[in-house]
Amino acid sequence: MNDIFPIRLRNARKMRGFSQQELSDAMQGFVSSNAIKKYEKGEMFPSSDVVIRLASALQIKIDDLFQPFSVKIDMSDIKYRKKSTLRKKDMEAINQIAAHHLEKYIEVERMCGENNNFNKSYLDMVVHDENDARSVASKFRQDFNLGYDPISTPIEILESAGAKIIEVDVTEKFDGDNFTTDGIFVIILNENFHSERKRLSLFHETGHKVMSFADGVDEEKMCNVFANEVLLPSEVFIKMIGRKRADVSLEELKDIQAQYGISVEAMMMKARQLGIISENRYKTFCIRKNANKNFRDKVQESVFPKEKSNRFNRLVFKLLASEEITESKCASLLGCSIEDVRNRLMLV
Repeated sequence: MNDIFPIRLRNARKMRGFSQQELSDAMQGFVSSNAIKKYEKGEMFPSSDVVIRLASALQIKIDDLFQPFSVKIDMSDIKYRKKSTLRKKDMEAINQIAAHHLEKYIEVERMCGENNNFNKSYLDMVVHDENDARSVASKFRQDFNLGYDPISTPIEILESAGAKIIEVDVTEKFDGDNFTTDGIFVIILNENFHSERKRLSLFHETGHKVMSFADGVDEEKMCNVFANEVLLPSEVFIKMIGRKRADVSLEELKDIQAQYGISVEAMMMKARQLGIISENRYKTFCIRKNANKNFRDKVQESVFPKEKSNRFNRLVFKLLASEEITESKCASLLGCSIEDVRNRLMLV
């Protein structure tokens, strides 16, 4: 227990985005930042009263500070690309939240005997340009038997293939990212974004995993092209709006958005990349969007149904319904109350 508590305390503090001084302040100075430092180093152990106050300030259950580690997550594997606009404390919070959720996810999968790993890869198809990225996207769609149909549940599709999707409530500066640890592919998404942005981020991060890139290629751009093509195949898009257009109506694009869950902005970018509209026409669209708030709001309005990662919750309730875990364990895994678990269980 003395080995577990210091690590759990430090991780919980970083998840909340607190410095040691800020945690002390959240406890109204009941203990000093220096004492917290000693707790985290294992040089001193707090009294029961302090433990209660620590848990309260960190908004966690007391048991969470003493929970044994079911799996080992190597924090050095969690390295994100988009660090320039994020504060260090924000990155640490995201890292700890990801590791915390992943630990529980792997534990539940092992108990259910459903711990498969994502193994899709197209590293032999080296991406040099946009056409290559679209080719990989077409192969991806083919391998998942998606044809040309809209993808209604992309999170479910990727999770069924072994990817772990973790949604976090964090700053809007963070879209999403991915990492692989011990062979486990994890995608982190900002749960606060609308469906179209989340769906594009989901396949953008998948692109980083499944593609290899020639030297000097803009990897971020190619992953956007890949994600765009996975969501809306070029052949379908051209069939719906035509090979060449001088102008495109917002009504047309909104109808496609409602079917395929891809934003108007992403479709206009696609139209420019495919030569359906001219570079000047695309620039005119961007200028109007930036200058006219009413137009921008209509363009950016989300019209696609929300989707969340539900597989983890489903597996937890499967274990509970099979009496393999207790209501208390279920509540701990889901981060909710036992009463909430009872209300949601409803055995049929």
